[in-house]
Amino acid sequence: MPSTSIFPVIIPAAGIGSRVAAATAKQYVSIGGKTILEHTVQIFLSHNQIGKIIVMLHPEDYTFTTLSIANHPQVMAVIGGCERVDSVLQGLRCIVNFQDPTQFVLVHDAARPCVNAQDITRLIERCTAIAPSDNVCGAILACPVTDTIKKAASTKISSGHSQHFSIIDNTIERSLLWHAQTPQMFRMNELIHAIETGLAKGTKLSDEASAMENCGKSVLLVEGPSSNIKITKPSDIALATFYLSAINKSNK
Repeated sequence: MPSTSIFPVIIPAAGIGSRVAAATAKQYVSIGGKTILEHTVQIFLSHNQIGKIIVMLHPEDYTFTTLSIANHPQVMAVIGGCERVDSVLQGLRCIVNFQDPTQFVLVHDAARPCVNAQDITRLIERCTAIAPSDNVCGAILACPVTDTIKKAASTKISSGHSQHFSIIDNTIERSLLWHAQTPQMFRMNELIHAIETGLAKGTKLSDEASAMENCGKSVLLVEGPSSNIKITKPSDIALATFYLSAINKSNK
């Protein structure tokens, strides 16, 4: 039976994203008359299983308050930390002040504006259907790797070259490889514990799933589309524009 519960979402948006545009944080780059962050937040505002949306901001962010979403009653702005993981932890500590800490929470990258409602719904359904006997703590959207993956080794071509060049070390079997995406969905208390444990150990936590893995937990992979891209470089803008246009047409 599909879940009818309402879940909070944390959207880390405290980074500067200098690879996209030197003068603009990537979440504030405009696509089709709206910022990337507005596109992202709007996806969750339009989903009937999403409650509070916690947007994590840089302490010197003076742009967010100028956006229309800043005044939406579902949206709450919270100051984030130095790294993405610090911002997520701050957001979690905020939510547990007014919500059951054993409830599930979704975490989604601000720079992934092309996720669609159907995939959010599938993630929620798969995650809430997990039974205690399954020994699985949560789920993430992910996309199977289809390209041939090469592991690189850095070496000098000759003694006359000072520059290092990458050459192939070996080919990695791709059948078990997935591109991790977001949203990622876990119980708040378990995710807080996992992140705090990882930070205390000095472990690099690149996403929420890696924090849970670090604690020996199993995480379910829910297949998502390759269109759910993370905007990290200028060329991604054109691709995101294309995907967003397709999403908008399908919603009409």
